[in-house]
Amino acid sequence: MNKTFSDRLKYYSISSTEIEYDRYINEYLESDLDLEINDDFRVFTSTTTAPILVSFVIWTLLSAKKKGVSKIYFLARDGKIMMEIAKIINNKFNLELEIKYLFCSRLVLKSALMKLNYNQFIEQLSLGQLKLMIDELEIENIEKSKLKDNVAKCQGEWESFFNTSQYCEHFVKLSHDKCVLLQEYFLQEGLYNHDEIAFVDSGWKGSMQANIVSLLNGDGEKKVPKCYGFYFGITHRDTPNSEYNGFFYSLSKNFNRQFDFNNNVFEAICAANHGMTVGYNRTNRGIVPDFRLHVANGDIEDQENIIKSFTNILCKSLDLFNLNMERLSDQIEPIVKELMNQPKVEDITHLARIDFDSSIVEKELRPLVKVVNFYDVLNYFLFSRILKNKEHNIHWLAGSLVYSKKGFVKLIGSGLMILSRMLKNIRMVINIEKNV
Repeated sequence: MNKTFSDRLKYYSISSTEIEYDRYINEYLESDLDLEINDDFRVFTSTTTAPILVSFVIWTLLSAKKKGVSKIYFLARDGKIMMEIAKIINNKFNLELEIKYLFCSRLVLKSALMKLNYNQFIEQLSLGQLKLMIDELEIENIEKSKLKDNVAKCQGEWESFFNTSQYCEHFVKLSHDKCVLLQEYFLQEGLYNHDEIAFVDSGWKGSMQANIVSLLNGDGEKKVPKCYGFYFGITHRDTPNSEYNGFFYSLSKNFNRQFDFNNNVFEAICAANHGMTVGYNRTNRGIVPDFRLHVANGDIEDQENIIKSFTNILCKSLDLFNLNMERLSDQIEPIVKELMNQPKVEDITHLARIDFDSSIVEKELRPLVKVVNFYDVLNYFLFSRILKNKEHNIHWLAGSLVYSKKGFVKLIGSGLMILSRMLKNIRMVINIEKNV
């Protein structure tokens, strides 16, 4: 085992920990499980990815039990590996939770909101999403091209566009049809069958839960359950009948941690081997999701197998019900911060092979890390971070700086990262004060 991973193993053994991860890591690595997988990848996943995700899922399940919630939906696609972990723990400890996987995406949820909650739809609409909706309109192709030219000139003034567009009714009908299908899917998956349900996802702004709640409310005729959200990190405030809980950080707990957190990296380690949900179809088997074309990634499958094996080993002797839930995130905090802000070459070697797109439409998958030069770094901070032009976006700057192996570029980039975090911290505090 190289120094990077041996240091992490040493951290687990000497720190004041809640879960004896050093013991379970050694048990897994000394077992004959997953030997067909590259040994370095087994070490990376068991010392880094697995403890992060397992700690989060344990906290989620115990929190749900504490709140009396018995039905938990893990949201596609970040929730896939979390659900696999949860099923193992649920079965091993007889938690009697009903665990399901809900196929959805920001794209399908937002597109269905236009008629139901127009203001929420306009607030969340993006150019990419609107262009996809235009592709689905039942009008001539030449008219679609004209519409795309018009929306490109709107510069985000979507309400003005819909107020003047002769095709507004077409958009409303399209959104209504999507809404009806989604509500039928929710009914089929049992979202209305309990007084309380929970959603689990990676988190950040909590828009998926907010949109699901709006769609569940619909025309107000159905009884809507109270919804709890459990997220790795969240910046959404609780609303009537909808609660948002953060594991690693939230508005009320460890808020400063979000400045050392990279959502792109976390979503990449939660990657699932199926395409993004882009719609639903009625079939003789009920409502089934429709996916964007996806090329299977062997690393994602290997990671899932390793984490499931690791979780099975952990469950054999874990004292689950005597864990201090509040300390679980403290235990993995140094590992999360190192991985996201001071990654080692070994981390990047494994994560560089995962393609990623943070946009709602996910049309252009690119590697999580890439070789960058001085001008790439400047363009990233000027255009992507300040002017919000995603054309110059770098999914994981800290990883890309190490991956590039250029000392001067790394020095400049690291300095700008620190400055950016300071400014972001100040801006977020100001925004919070305004909303209090």
